[in-house]
Amino acid sequence: MKDICICLRIHQPLRLKRYRFFQMGNDHFYLDDNRNRSAMQRAVHSSYIPMIDMVERLSNKWGERFTVSISISGTALEQMCEYSPLMIDRLKMLTRHRQIEWIAETHPHSFSSLFDRDEFAAQVENHRKLLRELLSVESDTFRNTDLIYTPTIGSWVSALGFKAMLIGAAPISRLYTNKLHPQTRLLPYTLWEGDGVIGRWIENSKESLFCTTIAGEEFVQGNVSEYERLFDRLIRIRGVSLTTPRVVASKPIAAEIIKVDSSEHILNQNELQQEAITQLYNLKERVEKTNNSNLTNAWRILQSVDNFEVMALDSAAENPYGTPYEAFINYMNVLGDFRQMLKIVR
Repeated sequence: MKDICICLRIHQPLRLKRYRFFQMGNDHFYLDDNRNRSAMQRAVHSSYIPMIDMVERLSNKWGERFTVSISISGTALEQMCEYSPLMIDRLKMLTRHRQIEWIAETHPHSFSSLFDRDEFAAQVENHRKLLRELLSVESDTFRNTDLIYTPTIGSWVSALGFKAMLIGAAPISRLYTNKLHPQTRLLPYTLWEGDGVIGRWIENSKESLFCTTIAGEEFVQGNVSEYERLFDRLIRIRGVSLTTPRVVASKPIAAEIIKVDSSEHILNQNELQQEAITQLYNLKERVEKTNNSNLTNAWRILQSVDNFEVMALDSAAENPYGTPYEAFINYMNVLGDFRQMLKIVR
């Protein structure tokens, strides 16, 4: 039997205000509320609701034969609570279908796993708490930001009790383990490249596992039917089973020892990103000394990778701040105000 794991991925970027020097000391609310609200509400109606409708139809049609995993970032969940509570209600309805697996992440969609074990663990537990409080679900599978994996990170994830971890830097179509954390299986996931890739794998591969991730924004009103037909075809094919990471990780199959470090591309940031990230994490001890939950939450919001992606020099995407340099200056202005707040609250 060939197993296919498909993960539906939802992440909504957080945007900071255009924060000028004259605001420092006067305006401590850093998020661009209007931009974030309009972006979330637009995404909900154009992408996320059509995706949920499709999952509902397939679950009702196929029952336990239709299985899928869903990964939602903590920043997306919190924006849904604030800007689109209807989305939370729709997600709750999906939890009735037990064949859907819900995947945990770092709460603010951060690089904390590369810098601090305790902070990483706290963020993961915060995300699990969100899933528990909003959707009443528990998670046995973990997806790190950008699918980052090292053996050390894997051992941290295993210590948190996860049975499976999605990773991005390994040949697909195999299930792996590592002697540093044998209790947690590793599932290499590839980004969605069209149903033709799955079709060729089914026809030609001797492997028993294929994992792919479909981003939520890829679901738009015009092409939802294409994804629905894909699931229908896969369910009808003999010798093929849709499954979830939790189920695959529980199978008593031979797993290979793997030596993978997928953090290298993250650590090779440009100078703007490196400077911003370094200055942010250098504030950790001062944040902890304040013992102030509001400041801790603000510090974690500033850890979201969305804040650093807009500083990428080679990005072809439209930059909400104008240029990577303007994004960097804006971020450093926010960080400067945050640093002043740390001095005041002791």
